[in-house]
Amino acid sequence: MSSLLTFLRPIPLSGVERVLIVQTGEGASVPDLTARVRGLFAEARVDVLLREADADLRETLDVARVRVARWEERYALLPELRREQFDVVAIRVGGATSELRLLPFLLRTKSIVAFDDQMQARAVTLLRLPGIVAHLGLLGGGNSAFGSVRRSVAKAFLTPIVSLAALAVLLVSNGWLRLRGRLRGYR
Repeated sequence: MSSLLTFLRPIPLSGVERVLIVQTGEGASVPDLTARVRGLFAEARVDVLLREADADLRETLDVARVRVARWEERYALLPELRREQFDVVAIRVGGATSELRLLPFLLRTKSIVAFDDQMQARAVTLLRLPGIVAHLGLLGGGNSAFGSVRRSVAKAFLTPIVSLAALAVLLVSNGWLRLRGRLRGYR
């Protein structure tokens, strides 16, 4: 799981060596996202994780490595990706979401950077985390009047509570992962 520092850091502007782009939206946006990431982190090695439905994009992307997340390999994918250290994990928010939407939060990375519809980069910090969660479709929604009232109430009252709970979960799980690693003899 990402460490607490992941959600406190701004976008790193130097020293980025490895970037992983995780397809959290439509496949059509991946080439634009890749170009934008290359513009921000010109010297970095860029890897892309695509969902199986968009595997045909593999040949069109000019990156170091393209992986395809197959449903039947989902239990092997996370441990494989967690063995690697990425400086930045990039996602796109807005629009439709894919089954890979939670993966960036489970990887070992220094920063998570979210790109909006205009390809503007924003670091995923504790202050922006509720908005990113909403964009990734994890809160539900709807365009009814009741949905608007529910979102307003959630924003005003539940967002601070959820943020504190998320912080506690991150701290506990990060501590557990580190302790478990030391007990197993890993660094």
